[in-house]
Amino acid sequence: MRMLLIDFRAARQSLFLVDGRKRRRLSSLPQFGGFPLLGRAISAWGLRRRPPEAIGVARLSGADRPTWSALRGAAALANSASLAWNAPLFTLDLKGEETDAELESQMTEVKKTAATWFRPEYGGEPHITRPRDAAAI
Repeated sequence: MRMLLIDFRAARQSLFLVDGRKRRRLSSLPQFGGFPLLGRAISAWGLRRRPPEAIGVARLSGADRPTWSALRGAAALANSASLAWNAPLFTLDLKGEETDAELESQMTEVKKTAATWFRPEYGGEPHITRPRDAAAI
């Protein structure tokens, strides 16, 4: 089964493709955006001829979890690719330390609970506001 994982973290964004026994990864810095990264993957991995059969979005916990903007970018990329390729979506809860082999194993198990739409959820504190210092007012 050919599966694509969208893995956006605080310091980098990656696309991870599992295709039978082959594993491939493309990464870039977050400021370059996910859609150009997907364009590179389409060309490099032949996704026009053989698109993924399922698309996953990594949900990370800990210090490497993505910003709210990165989560929204991953959601837009996942939902767009899912609609374009008519592929189901799934989420994958990660700690951030998994090897490629562990990712592949988890992707195969989670694929059984695929959905049709990914909605970003953000459980952290907002990054654009800070509590006011009462003494400064």
